[in-house]
Amino acid sequence: MECPSLDVQAALALAVRLYGLSGGTAKALDGYDDRNFWLQNHEVADNPSLTEVAAAGYTLKVTNSLDSRNLAFLEEQTLLILHLADHGMNCPRPVRNKDGKIYSIEQLREGGPGHAVRLFEFIPGETLGKVPWQPDFADQAGRELARIHNVVDGVDFPAVKSRTTEWSLWEAPRVLKYASYVVDESRRALVQEVLEAFQRDTGAQAEFLRGDSGLIHGDFNQFNIVVARAAEGAPSPYSVTGVLDLGDCHCAPRLFDVALTAAYMAITSGDVQDIAGVLVGYSRERPLTHVALDLLKVCICTRLCQSLVMGLRAHALEPQNTYVLDTQKNGWPVLQALWKEPKGKYEQEWKQKVQIA
Repeated sequence: MECPSLDVQAALALAVRLYGLSGGTAKALDGYDDRNFWLQNHEVADNPSLTEVAAAGYTLKVTNSLDSRNLAFLEEQTLLILHLADHGMNCPRPVRNKDGKIYSIEQLREGGPGHAVRLFEFIPGETLGKVPWQPDFADQAGRELARIHNVVDGVDFPAVKSRTTEWSLWEAPRVLKYASYVVDESRRALVQEVLEAFQRDTGAQAEFLRGDSGLIHGDFNQFNIVVARAAEGAPSPYSVTGVLDLGDCHCAPRLFDVALTAAYMAITSGDVQDIAGVLVGYSRERPLTHVALDLLKVCICTRLCQSLVMGLRAHALEPQNTYVLDTQKNGWPVLQALWKEPKGKYEQEWKQKVQIA
């Protein structure tokens, strides 16, 4: 897989050539495997699909070479975004290029691989991970995730359903081959222990997990949740207003989506107690079973291991990308605090809080 390599000037050139957007500015946004740019203050020079410019601007998304090969997935991902938007979810709507297409495949360097280039309307606001943590963020995130699951229930996208991604929780045990990037021996042993437990515990509940499977967001983290200032007098200064980046959507147990959201909320706040908030918020819209809650701890810890190890590897391969290290500071303490407690302690607390909700 090759991550896209382009600067602001190259992004502006793509905006003009592919979308007829001229005269504006571009700002590089954080990204993991893809490259994203916020385009502002542009004029439409030549694009029949654009009759007026979006006030908040656009996000130009350049996808990594691996995902760019799966054209059926890119098309279905766009249909999924439109489905969510048509059912009241605030997510970035795709914009057609000058040829009337939702994407094009571009070579960024001579002889290099093709990269899918797409344009989306920019959602105003800030990502949850970039504003001060609020006590109700976990609850709001859980509730928004449940709404996504409710909207996509029964929707069939064959390419999404058959897709495999290294960020699927099912693929987490594969990160053991990258364990050498974890320098600390005790942390490396912890990762091994968690991933072995994940394989054992999920194997024992294979029937439940099959029944729980459906389309999931796949990366509902603090940087894919948009928040905005709430109205004066509201119980919280911020409210969740939008959802970003369905690039990791795939078919898997819905529990996995809950687990990764809980993991990232705990990383963001630095407190494992905020996991309960995600569960309470989610269960207001969609029930959680006792079996799911029994599996939740190992699934959360597995996602933490996956994110921590993959982040270290990504940084080793691309040292200038510090975004991939975002989970390291709080991720290890959260993982250690959660895993060290005996099995059943947190699970019982979560069951009680979900019942109260």
